[in-house]
Amino acid sequence: MNKGIRYLEEGIVKGVGNFGNRPQDFGGDPFGNNGWTLGDDDDDIPEIWDDVFEHLPPREPRQEDYNLVKLNQDQDFANVWHPKNTATKSEYREYYLPFHGTILITTAYSPTYWVKKRGVPDNEIQQHIPRLHQLSDAVWEVWKRITDRPKTLRFVARDEICNPVTGPLIDYLLRRDRNSLEVPWDNRLTFGLDSDEGKALLATPNGIAVAWLLIHRHETLGSRDPRVSIFQVEGHRCMIWELIPEGEKSTFDDYKAGFVSQGVGSYGHRDQTNDFSVPPGWRLVK
Repeated sequence: MNKGIRYLEEGIVKGVGNFGNRPQDFGGDPFGNNGWTLGDDDDDIPEIWDDVFEHLPPREPRQEDYNLVKLNQDQDFANVWHPKNTATKSEYREYYLPFHGTILITTAYSPTYWVKKRGVPDNEIQQHIPRLHQLSDAVWEVWKRITDRPKTLRFVARDEICNPVTGPLIDYLLRRDRNSLEVPWDNRLTFGLDSDEGKALLATPNGIAVAWLLIHRHETLGSRDPRVSIFQVEGHRCMIWELIPEGEKSTFDDYKAGFVSQGVGSYGHRDQTNDFSVPPGWRLVK
């Protein structure tokens, strides 16, 4: 885990060109070329995010409050292995709020996930997914369509996290530091990459897309200092990453309602200040 985290941290700071895994160019129609259908809806943003967005400053002139985009990989597609692949039926669903520089991801079932569910062996999965398959690439392509100032991206949030890896880790941290699973935004926990907790959350299935977004889009976004806040309301596990540009401070530095800074790398009250202890069922790989 430590080697992998160092790899991700180096990519976030220095950019993808330093270790050869360059972002793909998906061409003029990245979605149509890869069997994706774009749709929209007028569903409201979940109310539990109202307290969060209320405290976010504007990043660009207001046009619309938000854009809800649904991406469905529901068309057959070609790749370098096969001239025709069956649609994976995967789905991404996000709210885009350019006024606040925010992407809120509510659903993320990737092509890789669904192809694995079909029983395809790991060493053959790449043959059965489209070139545009990663969540980080998909949301970036939409973000570029919605705003002509993609550099204003500041927050990437995840709602209603149910992943069997990420969920128990969030529960463990909330119980450890808040002694409760009902932890509203005003009492959230925040960790930077200078903490083991922040590194662990970055490496989860719900955090890794943020790492790849910062690595692959380093040329546009520049070096960022990611910090992650976790909270839970009415059973909704939530995570929001603030992508702080180099030389700037956190948006939330002046808004710490109910906060007492204690413990290395944690913004908020902690009942313990020792090193990160491993949640049940986890192990650290040296």
